[in-house]
Amino acid sequence: MFDINLLLLLMLFLVTVTCIIIAVLYFAIRKRSSQYSSMIQSWRLQNQYMDHNIEYCDKTRELTEFVRKTIDNLNVENSEECISRCNSFMNYIHGGSTAAEALLVDKKIRCADCGIEFRDRIITLPEESSIKEMDLVSLTGNLLDNAIEAAVSSGCVTPFVEINSTVSRNIWILRISNSKSADISLDYNNMKTTKKDKNNHGLGIGIVRSLVSLYDGKLNITDNGTSAEISVYLILKTQKGRKKNVEHHSMYPLHNKF
Repeated sequence: MFDINLLLLLMLFLVTVTCIIIAVLYFAIRKRSSQYSSMIQSWRLQNQYMDHNIEYCDKTRELTEFVRKTIDNLNVENSEECISRCNSFMNYIHGGSTAAEALLVDKKIRCADCGIEFRDRIITLPEESSIKEMDLVSLTGNLLDNAIEAAVSSGCVTPFVEINSTVSRNIWILRISNSKSADISLDYNNMKTTKKDKNNHGLGIGIVRSLVSLYDGKLNITDNGTSAEISVYLILKTQKGRKKNVEHHSMYPLHNKF
């Protein structure tokens, strides 16, 4: 006959090993699922970026034809419209990395879908050699996500999100402004999310703070009641940047859903 204690010990050992195997498989599957989700998201952004480039090419042909006709006909009445369309067109492509461009296109589309005016005031983007692409995308993406969410829940008739970016003396200055509810007060020590999924979105705020610290930067928050502005200053490796015209009007239509 088997010793009952030995049998129980053997069963306990088997149960423990089984639990460990299940736990390892669970975390492995979860990690793989997260990787697949990240890849799908990346492919989606790249597809949007490619569509954006195709639209850019179409608008290039339209604008070229309009400018040619204006010049050939010496049409003074169309000269102001020509200048305006050229200025707006110069801001259609930022000249940044593919990932950064894809991110901005995605946020513009999201704003348009939510009835939010997206104001693009990007003058300069950091060179890829001066900041890691992942850091640039993570910082900008998290700040824009928070701004869009605040604008959606602001209750404003004409909500907006505005992004300003420039590089000066090796410092990247990123400012993001947005509509917000006057009932919510913001400060650096109390950056709390109003989103239902607080755990995941709280990580976004942590990422912003860690990136600011990583680049020996500074973060300022200004609460204007019905709007807010977050300014980030990061020290870059180089002073180079890609410049573009200041004036810009979003190429995506604004759908008034509020």
